[in-house]
Amino acid sequence: MKPPPEFGGQLLGGQRLRSGVTLIATYRIMPISDSDRGLIADVRNKLRVHLNSPPTGDMFIEANWCEFSPTTGNVIATIPTGIETISVNPRPVSLT
Repeated sequence: MKPPPEFGGQLLGGQRLRSGVTLIATYRIMPISDSDRGLIADVRNKLRVHLNSPPTGDMFIEANWCEFSPTTGNVIATIPTGIETISVNPRPVSLT
């Protein structure tokens, strides 16, 4: 099963529905625009991960952002972040 040429991108998956219609999901990796760079910077500036104690080893943090719009289509972005997003609470918080 291949996506129609006008869709472009790669096939993510497909399924024939009970009605006989074929449903396909495709994806494309788009080049990063200035608007995208602004969004990434905004998410990285706002994202904070709060820990009760400092991490003892390497840590990888990423944020997922989704937009579903009839004009731009469905967009899912994964934004990697670094140590700058971590804040450590010196006193453990009791949830009980």
